[in-house]
This record gives sequence, C-alpha cells and structure tokens, in this order.
Amino acid sequence: HGEKTNVATYAFIDEGSSATFVDRKLIEELGVEGTLNPVCLKWTDDTTRNESESLEVNLQISSVHRGAKVYDLRNVHTLRELMLPTQTLPIQELVTLYPHMKGLPIDSYTNVVPRILIGVNNIHLGKPLRCVEGKFDEPIAAKTRLGWTVFGPCRVPAHSCKLLNDHYTSGCNRKDSARTSNG
Repeated sequence: HGEKTNVATYAFIDEGSSATFVDRKLIEELGVEGTLNPVCLKWTDDTTRNESESLEVNLQISSVHRGAKVYDLRNVHTLRELMLPTQTLPIQELVTLYPHMKGLPIDSYTNVVPRILIGVNNIHLGKPLRCVEGKFDEPIAAKTRLGWTVFGPCRVPAHSCKLLNDHYTSGCNRKDSARTSNG
C-alpha cells in the first residue's frame, strides 16, 4: 500500500533473512519515498552484493481479500532487483495428491515472481496462526496474518513446485558498506 495507490504483488516470507527487502520498482509504482541507507547483502560462500542506492522505507501490506487488515511493514530496504525465483503453486493438483489441503482458501498461481521478501524484522506477519499438515514428507499449509502459504516438499508431476527458501542475510563488514543491517 502506498499513500495514493495500492499494488497487488506476491511476498516471500523468509525466516532465514535478517531484514526485509522490496524491489525498487515496486516502491516507485507505489510512490513511496525513503531515506538513503546503503546495505550489503551477504550470502553463502562469502558472496556479497552492495546496494549503495538502497532506500529504507516503511510500507503497509495486506492480503488481497476485501476488508483485509492492513499491517505496517517497517525498516524495509529497497534493492535494484530483488531477483527471487519464479514460484508456482498448482493447488488443485496438490489437493489431489495431498487430501489434507482440501477446502483451504488457497489460490493457485503460476510463474509469479515475489517482489517483497519479508525477513525476521517483520516476521510477525508470517507467523503461522494455524497449520494444516499431512504426513512427514508432505507440504504444510499455514495461515498467516497475510493469508495462507504452503511450504515443504511437494511432488506434482506436471509442475515442479517451487516451494523454496531463498535466504538473504544482510550484513557485511563495515568496510564493504556504509551501514550494515541487523548483521
């Protein structure tokens, strides 16, 4: 949610990320302004990425359902490109394979790219309020403040379900960035 407009998009809840990130183009679409706050992302194998033009912004977010409660999304860093992997969730096929998923208000989606990554600094939004699970090696559905999410293993032949975790951890040595975030 911006001050004058709203944009429907997908968010990725990542309890492995110490910070929350948003694609810079989404911020521009929303007309949100922020404060320049460079950040350095650090990944496995000591891979780093400097974002010298990162803005720190505060946003509002909700599910897409009419009348949904709006929540604050605080201390969000913009990235030139968030570049999360494409996600697909064929819910009808999942329900056929995993009956415990039947009747849940979850919509299918195909080849969507999340434009927001919600990290532990906003994890209250991704906290499971209710969980539905099957056997040990089956996907779990969790109701969060932002709606239902599905995670875990899935074996849908026509699609390779991309229920992945893509962990970004912010924070590099101070020599790498003017400021580190939660690192």
